[in-house]
Amino acid sequence: MKKWFQLALFNLFILAFLGLMLRYKTVFSLPFLEYTNLLHAHSHFGFGGWISFLLQLLILTEFTDDYNTATAFWNRFFLASTILNYAMIVSFAATGYGAISIVLSTISLFLSYIFCYKVYKAIPGNVNENVSTAFAKAAMFFLVVSSIGPYGLGISMATKASGNMQHNALYFFLYFQYAGWFTFGILSFLFKKLESYKSYNRKTASTVFNLFLFSCTPAYLFVCAFDERSIAITIILIATAIVQIIGLSSLAKLIVANKDHFFSSHHRVVKGLYCIAIVSFALKFALKFLSIHPALEQLSATSRPITIAYLHLVFLCFVSIYLVAMLVEKGTIAINTRAGFIGTTTFVAGVIINEVFLTFQGISALFGLYPQRLPILLLANTIVMASGALLVFIASVKTIKSINYSLHLNTKPLKITSWKL
Repeated sequence: MKKWFQLALFNLFILAFLGLMLRYKTVFSLPFLEYTNLLHAHSHFGFGGWISFLLQLLILTEFTDDYNTATAFWNRFFLASTILNYAMIVSFAATGYGAISIVLSTISLFLSYIFCYKVYKAIPGNVNENVSTAFAKAAMFFLVVSSIGPYGLGISMATKASGNMQHNALYFFLYFQYAGWFTFGILSFLFKKLESYKSYNRKTASTVFNLFLFSCTPAYLFVCAFDERSIAITIILIATAIVQIIGLSSLAKLIVANKDHFFSSHHRVVKGLYCIAIVSFALKFALKFLSIHPALEQLSATSRPITIAYLHLVFLCFVSIYLVAMLVEKGTIAINTRAGFIGTTTFVAGVIINEVFLTFQGISALFGLYPQRLPILLLANTIVMASGALLVFIASVKTIKSINYSLHLNTKPLKITSWKL
């Protein structure tokens, strides 16, 4: 299994490299690649090669023992998934949404169905199942639900439906990936940690799950395009936002009650990563709540930089950083090596700087300002992110040089005392 986790980190580097090519093309000439096609390749690989690939690995190993009992099947499954993800890089970069890309994308959807079916069957049945398991099952449910979006988009394009219909079909997929599959997947791991602590309150945890679960579907209306948003829809959005804020406050209460256990056993880098991810998760809800106002909703819907900044907040600052923290905690990323420590901190710093630049770009665009040096700064920062991702991958496969420092809070603070081969 370790090799698949290492491959996931290599995929993170490839994703960052594709992002680097996109940034390069906005500043300099890259005539043999069409920008939109490269963007499709980047986004599809980000979903399939990085986030979904790693979520599947973690859900499989954290909630079932099926990899040990069906090793050959899962090795073939992840090999097929890998071949498919890399094939889509080539097909989308070369032809965009051509016939080959559509066929490959459809096959990837069916692979996700196989994953959900196999894992759901493998999860032990229990009347009093853990809340974390409920989150994992909900994540897989929303993964399947999100696949309705591509089918709807294909039908709307074939029938030449209105622009709103095509928009809503595309964002159906994006929303249930981000708010469903990604978010519930991450929360399943968070609650699995909380369940091991003495101060864990199952009743509060169940409340959080129910609030997030039942508010997830109506919250799709936040990203829908309407010719004119009715009062009824606005009322639904307000009610949904209130429910989610109650859920978020209940989650905060649960984390605070367990903060001594949650952070005491972690290296300070891991603590920092988890804090960044959780704060980003809370910020996601705050921004969603603000978009209830019609003027702000229209502003976010028509401003591409604002949309990109929000998507990167969820994709990188929340989901990706939480996953990196998990891999550091599991020992897949050797934080006690020079490559692991520098790579992790460099990548995360690049993610945060990237979000600051994107936010600044979005706000500037609202005032009709387009800073000329910002694309170059984004390009330079993407080099930082890609370099960090490469070092993180290296740290997962080879120990380069060790840093002698404590991994626990109850010992000495982080201090580099020696480097050794």
